[in-house]
Amino acid sequence: MEWKKLLSQELMGGTTEQEDEMLTSIPVNPFEQDYLKLVSWAAYRRLQDKTQVFPLAKSDFVRTRLTHSMEVSTIAKQLGIMCFQSSDKSKYSRRPLDEDEKDAPEAGDLLAERSVSIPAILACAGLLHDLGNPPFGHAGEDIIGQWFKENLDTLSDPATGKSLRELFARKQTYVKDLEKFEGNAQALRILCKARYNSEINLHQATVSAMIKYPTFSDQTDGSDAAPACRHKPGCYQAEKEPFRQLVDALGTVDGEGAAARHPLAYLVEAADDIAYRTADLEDAVKSGVISVGELAAFLEQTAGSLALAYCNGVTNVKELKALAGDPAALAERARAEDWQEKPIPKDKFGQMPPIFYTQKLVNYLSELDAREDDKTRAMSEWVVEVRRWLMYVASFRFYHSYGKIMRGEYPGDLFDGTFHELTVVVLKQAMKRFVYGSRVIVEPEVSAQTILSFLLDKFVPAMIAWGTEAKMTAQQKKLKDLISPNHLADFRKATDDIWKAVDAAGQEGREKAIRDHAPDLVYQSILIATDFISGMTDGYARSLYRRMSGID
Repeated sequence: MEWKKLLSQELMGGTTEQEDEMLTSIPVNPFEQDYLKLVSWAAYRRLQDKTQVFPLAKSDFVRTRLTHSMEVSTIAKQLGIMCFQSSDKSKYSRRPLDEDEKDAPEAGDLLAERSVSIPAILACAGLLHDLGNPPFGHAGEDIIGQWFKENLDTLSDPATGKSLRELFARKQTYVKDLEKFEGNAQALRILCKARYNSEINLHQATVSAMIKYPTFSDQTDGSDAAPACRHKPGCYQAEKEPFRQLVDALGTVDGEGAAARHPLAYLVEAADDIAYRTADLEDAVKSGVISVGELAAFLEQTAGSLALAYCNGVTNVKELKALAGDPAALAERARAEDWQEKPIPKDKFGQMPPIFYTQKLVNYLSELDAREDDKTRAMSEWVVEVRRWLMYVASFRFYHSYGKIMRGEYPGDLFDGTFHELTVVVLKQAMKRFVYGSRVIVEPEVSAQTILSFLLDKFVPAMIAWGTEAKMTAQQKKLKDLISPNHLADFRKATDDIWKAVDAAGQEGREKAIRDHAPDLVYQSILIATDFISGMTDGYARSLYRRMSGID
């Protein structure tokens, strides 16, 4: 990959004459202009009423998707500075120049420009990374995907009478798109549609840096052996063409020509991991789900057991990660012998193994808990320290894996093979133990199941009927009127060629032409329904459900 392409200043939807005149009149980096557009965009601002992990709580302290995205943006920008802005203090910085640019007379100017562009791109991508998430957090994603798994056999196409699963028999990518509904892919869809509606038109580099999974739903592989960028879908078939155009324009391909992550996407992913793995625990403490003392005790026990398992011969990091998720097995491997009198084993570079660096961070939380009367302050101080270390090791890994990253060959995340590779695992186990199964989380998720299923039950059949020109019930017509005209216009744009073919068939052949194109029409119709529902805020989804069900 080449930086001259990766930092493309071309806009997703092309450059308009009006924009050129305006933008050339102010000396602001193009990607800083993207940031200005984003913070004023309604689709971004709606994240203030979407759940991060804890349902929109009475406490103003608990993060929403908006405040989480702001934190990710800030961390991502800082990582960009750490990794690319050279200085005497910058231990792990790279010069973002291509081979043919390194000795060029303009190399200094290019470095100066890119040292500004890269952090700005990362700040924008951080704001965008959760744009496509539906109401009620990740539970909303699971509910939508599960609804389609359960209903594709019972829903039918009015034009052919076939069940949707039967209708899509030769279009399995459509089935997988619906059953694997994914906020990452939805974010790209929103941006691809927005450029046509003149809502927002971002630069190609900004959008590419946001794409965590440059993969279609029929190409995903969630196994540990698969590269991390293939674990989930990041693009629906509906956006296949603009996605391919983006890949070709920026040259984000691996050695075999397959779509690969933009190098900056690794830093966005790291920023997201750093933000949520620390903030979610801080919110748990603030919400009263867990005390600082309880958290410290759990982390000490887990990290201590992993350290003991290491001293007892479990030196493979993958094995330690597996043990962290299996308390019974971990307890078994951690009690084999008393190693307290033995020296801590060092690696070939004279460094302690990663688990002992994790222990140092965990011990610091216990110290803060004992020292500080204000437990919220103690937790906040610890979060700052954890983030500082995780940012450091992420920049370390980016520096040392730079060649593989630029070739599209790096398979993992930026914590792999670092001092704190196990720290992120231990933090995740704490969330599993205390948060994900708590009543504070579970009860609203049950409510979300009811709300989203109800809305899907109503809007998906209505949009299928509308999109295939079938006879609509009076209620379906009213449901169609609730959907934004922009969404309906998106459908017409996406199916323009199909309707031209239908019109060419004449009145007598119209019904047959619609039946022939039914799979594509139904797929696009359903996407309009999921666009509408997934774009709702938590509050609007709940309010609409109550009004439609007669509660209010």
